[in-house]
Amino acid sequence: MTTPERALLGKAMSSFVSCSARDRDLLLSFYCAHDMHTMPRASDIRDQLLSIAYSIFVTKPTDLYAKMRLGIPASHQEVFWGHLTIADLNSLIVRQRPSQDRVVQCLVAESEDLRPEEQRALYFLQQVILGLQLDELQQFLHVVTGSIDMPCNGIKVSFMATGHNFVAHTCSNTLEVPVAFQSLQEFRHV
Repeated sequence: MTTPERALLGKAMSSFVSCSARDRDLLLSFYCAHDMHTMPRASDIRDQLLSIAYSIFVTKPTDLYAKMRLGIPASHQEVFWGHLTIADLNSLIVRQRPSQDRVVQCLVAESEDLRPEEQRALYFLQQVILGLQLDELQQFLHVVTGSIDMPCNGIKVSFMATGHNFVAHTCSNTLEVPVAFQSLQEFRHV
């Protein structure tokens, strides 16, 4: 779900009457995109959204789930997967959610011996990340790794002596950072 969709659905669920005509049109388009061909109504919105979620997470991927089960030995299903609770799954999801500190901790400079300008650029990158909100962190991770979740193998940081543009390599979770910036403000504006 995109950030604008989350905002729209949150607004509709918390105060449907405050939704503008444009909001309701967007909500109807969201419904249609998810094969729900009914008008959004204040009294039914929660049930309607639950129906859409059920379709997305249960009905549509049923065949995929069946194929996934074929790859899990029966003993694993009984010992591990059979005992997994919703609280366990929620805990796994929370552990995959990025935080500023966790993203900063997963940054690994390509070289251990950094020149002063590289150390400064790494510091600026860390400071920018520490100031990001969750949706911005997820966008950052998506650009650098191709996923909004925490990377298993960290993010390699390499440095470029020339230029002012960052280069991300999602296949190797590598971010090339220019070292030409003299201040955090200048670094942030790129």
